[in-house]
Amino acid sequence: MIQLIKILLYTVCFSFTILLGISQLQAAEVAKGNSATKANMNAQEAANTQATPLEKRLKVGEFVWTELATNDVEKARDFYTKTFGWKFIEDKIDGMDYVMIQTNGDSFGGIWAIPQDKQDQIKPHWLSFILVENVDQTLDKATKNGATVIKPATQVADKGRFAIFKDPTGAVTAIWQPQKRSQ
Repeated sequence: MIQLIKILLYTVCFSFTILLGISQLQAAEVAKGNSATKANMNAQEAANTQATPLEKRLKVGEFVWTELATNDVEKARDFYTKTFGWKFIEDKIDGMDYVMIQTNGDSFGGIWAIPQDKQDQIKPHWLSFILVENVDQTLDKATKNGATVIKPATQVADKGRFAIFKDPTGAVTAIWQPQKRSQ
């Protein structure tokens, strides 16, 4: 399960980096030599070294991602499409099928299938991720306030760090610290 969470977090970070790309229209304008588009893109590049629009909306202490682990991905997709109108984008990450959940063109979560041989150990569940400035400090604070560490602070490639804990009531949550951008 932890490996799947690592893959999820890598996917989350990947979706953040998509926001740094340029549109096909901008690329075509640059190819034609449109200097206004080039200047605009240079300004965008400078802004991108700080934070993307999505990152600017995210606030420390808020939930920023959620994922559903389920025995039946198709049944879950059908239910959430009919109930909430969610859209889905299928992906394959390290050989694992992963479904990104979207509303209004923004990904906010994912769905993955619990492996057959783990279904007696892992029950279907949602896991939400809270944005933090520092995973280690937050995890330390959580444990001092009664949390139990399930997964210690773990680096996810060059994307960021996460940890998973159980709060004093028994609820499980994850925390996420994105990698800092160069200024």
